[in-house]
Amino acid sequence: MILIIGDETDNHVKRVSRSLTRHGADYTVIDPFKTIILPSARIELNPRTDRRNYIAIWDRLKPIALGSLDEKAQYIIRERVAAIRAIQWQNVDSARLMNPPSAAEYARSKFLQLKTAAAHSLQIPRTYIGNDADEACEFVQNCQAGAIAKSLTWYVGPDARMSFTHVVTVHRIRSAAASVAYSPLIYQEYVPKKYELRVTCVGSALFAAKIHSQKSRKAIIDWRRDQFNLRYEKTVLPSDLEEKILGVQSTLGLNYGAYDFAVTPKEEYVFLEVNSSGNWLWLEDRLHLQISEGISKWLLGIIS
Repeated sequence: MILIIGDETDNHVKRVSRSLTRHGADYTVIDPFKTIILPSARIELNPRTDRRNYIAIWDRLKPIALGSLDEKAQYIIRERVAAIRAIQWQNVDSARLMNPPSAAEYARSKFLQLKTAAAHSLQIPRTYIGNDADEACEFVQNCQAGAIAKSLTWYVGPDARMSFTHVVTVHRIRSAAASVAYSPLIYQEYVPKKYELRVTCVGSALFAAKIHSQKSRKAIIDWRRDQFNLRYEKTVLPSDLEEKILGVQSTLGLNYGAYDFAVTPKEEYVFLEVNSSGNWLWLEDRLHLQISEGISKWLLGIIS
């Protein structure tokens, strides 16, 4: 039995489920958002029992914005998520986990991502992480190409608006100095781009796509602002870049990761971040990449 933890309405879950069905696999989906958890997907945990029910577990549950729900509904969903994710720990020594819960938590730290990338000889932007307005201003002043700022964690507001990467200036920091002190941000020197690169890793398989973000005014700083109107192109990575990415994967303990790079006019690859639950379906559909098939084969143990 393969366990998928996620939203049944998520098209990524549906696509992988269809692939598993074609392979004749036995699987179940546990969705913490459902009003009723079906008997075929009961949540049962016993700390004294080493139950080995699943050959593989895929935690596809995306970060959840609960602000629009009442207090009772928020509590119920939090408890369901906590219990469902505990199933991974119950099977951590016996099942193939995409991704192991400890690795997923470790990889959420953008600081550790940058540190790990640098340790594997990937180029990273000059970076300051903190909430000192004076230090932030000094850093930005020394960024010849300008600077950007982004949050350390994922954020979606109750109105479904996302937190994007944005240009930051000394004036902007000074005018919001009191607010800056409340929460650290990631400040980075802006990397001039020829294009951007999305590399989706499934086990040891890499699926690479060029993102022609600089052709859209909306997407110059953050391609997600115009994601579905951009041009994408399938590409082959240099072998040394593949090795470095797989090295980062191994160090972070991930079996799935969506990597973002800026590629400079001089064709230098600059690591930006990795998302351990990043989406891929729009690239699969545009470029006929076999990412969903790769995930199902990895869960079945057909590929490593």
